[in-house]
Amino acid sequence: MALSDVQLKKIIKLYNEGQSARQLATSMRLTLGTINGALYRARKAGIEIRVKGVTKAKVSGVKVEAKIPEARMEQTPKEPTIYNLGPGQCRYPTKMSEDNEQLFCAADTIRTYCDKHHKMCHVTDSRSFKVGYIRPFSR
Repeated sequence: MALSDVQLKKIIKLYNEGQSARQLATSMRLTLGTINGALYRARKAGIEIRVKGVTKAKVSGVKVEAKIPEARMEQTPKEPTIYNLGPGQCRYPTKMSEDNEQLFCAADTIRTYCDKHHKMCHVTDSRSFKVGYIRPFSR
C-alpha cells in the first residue's frame, strides 16, 4: 500500500514519541506490515527513527549502545522454578523445594534439555542402526 507523505510523517512522529507499530496500525487502520515496512524504508533512507530496546543509535551503524533488558539483569537462582526459567535453559525437573515447588536444572542449552538430561531422556535402540537388521513385525 502506498502511503502519502503526510501519513509517513505521522507514522514516524508517533513512533518516535513511543507508540508501538501495533498501536499505529490500529489507530491508522493499516496493517502491521505496512507500518513496519514504512519504518524500515524510512530507516534505510537515513531518517532518524528510534530503535526499540536501544538507548543510543546512529543510523549509519557506527555506534550502537545496547540496553540490557530488565528481565536479564535479575540473577536467577541455581535451580529455579518453572516461573524463573528463561529461554535457552534446561527444563529437566531436579527436585522439590521446601515450598513444595518443582525445581529445574536451568543449564544453558539450545534445546529443551541440556546435553546431560537429553541423553537421559532420549535413548535410541542401537539394534535399529545395525546394517542388515530387520525389525520384527508387530501387530
